[in-house]
Amino acid sequence: MEARSGEVGEGQVLEWLAEYGYDSADGPQAIAAFQCHFCPETVNGRAGPETLGRLKALLDLCNT
Repeated sequence: MEARSGEVGEGQVLEWLAEYGYDSADGPQAIAAFQCHFCPETVNGRAGPETLGRLKALLDLCNT
């Protein structure tokens, strides 16, 4: 699946973050924590295309 911010809702992003091990109770905080580790050039608490792509790629690696 190609990850684009317009195609993936916040609920799906939070589900993916929880699957990867993040506490997704506070959505923007969870996204920012992920970005600190995997997208340090873009820490804004919003799941843009780059953040979504990296999250999805990590999940794909974990599920293979």
